[in-house]
Amino acid sequence: MTSTDIETERINPLDYVKPYFTKLTKNEQSILIGSILLFKSVKLKLLQDLLNLNKIELEEQIGRLVQSDFITGKFSVDSFTLISVNQAILQQHPSLTLDERILLAYLKTNSKLSIDELKNAYSLTFEGIVHVLSTFITRGLISVEKVDPVIFEFTVHYSLPKIPVENISNLDKQVIGYAILREETTFNEISDNLEMPEHRIQSIIVDMVLANMISCRFKLKKSKLKSAAVVIKIKHFQVLFKQRPLEMLSDIERLVIGYLNLRTSASLRELSKVLKNHRSRLLSVVSRLTATREHPFNLTEKGFLKPLKPLKVVRTIPIDQLVVSSLFNYRVLLGLISTEKKIDLKTIMKKMNVKKFEALRGIIDLYVSGQIDGKMKSSETFQLTKIVKTGSIHSIALESWERIILGALISEKVISWPKIAALLGFDRETAREKAYAFISRGIANAIARDTAIILSEVPKIPPLIQVTDLPIIDQRILGYTLLKEKISLKELRSRFNLTQIEAYCKLYLMIGSGLLVTETKRKNFALTERRQPTPSVPINEIEKILQNIVQVIEGSKFKNDVISVREISKKIGMSKSDFIDDLSILIARGYYDGLYDGKNFRKTKQLFRIKAKPQCFECNAFLSEINEPCPNCKAMLPFCTVCKGPLLTSDFIVACPYCKHESHSTHIKEWLNIRGECPICKNAINSSQLININF
Repeated sequence: MTSTDIETERINPLDYVKPYFTKLTKNEQSILIGSILLFKSVKLKLLQDLLNLNKIELEEQIGRLVQSDFITGKFSVDSFTLISVNQAILQQHPSLTLDERILLAYLKTNSKLSIDELKNAYSLTFEGIVHVLSTFITRGLISVEKVDPVIFEFTVHYSLPKIPVENISNLDKQVIGYAILREETTFNEISDNLEMPEHRIQSIIVDMVLANMISCRFKLKKSKLKSAAVVIKIKHFQVLFKQRPLEMLSDIERLVIGYLNLRTSASLRELSKVLKNHRSRLLSVVSRLTATREHPFNLTEKGFLKPLKPLKVVRTIPIDQLVVSSLFNYRVLLGLISTEKKIDLKTIMKKMNVKKFEALRGIIDLYVSGQIDGKMKSSETFQLTKIVKTGSIHSIALESWERIILGALISEKVISWPKIAALLGFDRETAREKAYAFISRGIANAIARDTAIILSEVPKIPPLIQVTDLPIIDQRILGYTLLKEKISLKELRSRFNLTQIEAYCKLYLMIGSGLLVTETKRKNFALTERRQPTPSVPINEIEKILQNIVQVIEGSKFKNDVISVREISKKIGMSKSDFIDDLSILIARGYYDGLYDGKNFRKTKQLFRIKAKPQCFECNAFLSEINEPCPNCKAMLPFCTVCKGPLLTSDFIVACPYCKHESHSTHIKEWLNIRGECPICKNAINSSQLININF
């Protein structure tokens, strides 16, 4: 047999002591040895009482213990003093009762204690607590050093294995979280509030203490340790939990976080009432969030919950995603909120035809997802502080009906609900919802009232679409408006055979698209700024009929650029009205500029000519089509970040200092006047920071 075949096992020194005792049971042996190790200098009378021995019998048993060479000591008249322990006690790994684990946890979290405190803690006699401690010592669960005649320093050698983070249950988090919430609590209080058995609460907490998983302290309140007598102070889990983003939390978690942050402080009763959930369930949610340190709270003596870390309002998901994931109309709610400094839930209920809880939930969802910031002044009233701007919702993405509302607001400053309904072709309630949804985008600073929408600040809108993307009839209307400079709605209707609503919609659409800048007085529109695009197509590539008009105009010999419309239309062989229609298209596209007084066209700008074909920005090759790849290097022309039109080498081009995306100079400057941020990277910039691009 080799040495590797031999197994060795450490024998507990106390096993060698047993044969030396003649009259003591195993339990009595533990009491004798443990008491000596506990007190170091122990009164013989105490040992006599504990072991029910007379003095001579006791001295004999102690003598036998010394004879075993386990300890060295000496007798005095009425006591025995320990000099040394010659062999260390091996720790045994017994199955401990819950009461035993509670006491070990108490010793572990306090270290220095008096026997009197411990006996009061367990409501035991002096002899009783000495019995328990002696048993712990002889089982190797604790060791003791005497600090002074009264105070003992305990070292707990017993520990439990740590629970892996993924195996920590929600129940564990609730119990530990509640104790953290309260700062000081008791087993009994946790049991009552979480509606769980007290022994389950005790088991979770003491086992976490013995596994070194929580920062905790037990202390005695008044006289008894059990139940309400144990005051528990838990600071935090000594475990790092994975932090979940808000959008990954459950509905009830988001509701609790949102409401408590909006209210700053709310009672459990109020929280239960407004969120329509049982008190114990809400406490469980708050406790879990506190335990994991995702969103910690504090629970006061009076039952008020307060966030320890206020929620930072950051847009987590775009509002469009909220709209898609729910039947609730968040855009309408956002628009409704944005028009009032304070708004009652009753107002939202009435205007949106929803229940009270739905209105509150809508506000909380907007807040938690980062769309708005504000406070619930009461459980019934919300006060808005700001609407968080977003990069995903901007005026480039406006639909036609939204540009009509925007144009109407810019022109009229005040639009009644019936007029909005007429313009959009909806019933009044649908139109109201659409208008609120529009306001929620933050494009125009408008306020909704019971009878109308009021524009408080006129935005300056850059061109959002290219003129060539408009239908021909709209190009004619745009050009004709530029030709006339001042035009009445009546004239526009008569010339283009439009109804009043159609005429309004056409003009408002162009104003809301940034193609027209006008003032409106009693159905009369007056240009306040002439805004024309730079043509991107040479004259020889536009429609043939338009080329003919250009050739005749350029070949005519009218003085001072004043052209008789009657004469030139006759020369071309078309009616005066048709000539003005086609001239309007040229004006709208930017080839000409001028005014028409009903008889003559006075040019104020000569024909815009593109001297050469557009060139590739990469290799300078000439391009036959601006929307096709370069035939040489396959590169595409860059596009303006605002109008989405192509950038030509002949254009005045600037770039964002951060993301370097390029734009037409005039377009991006107008954009910055409104939004103050790059439309691509969303960094805050001003016109002076733009970089000039030279080719």
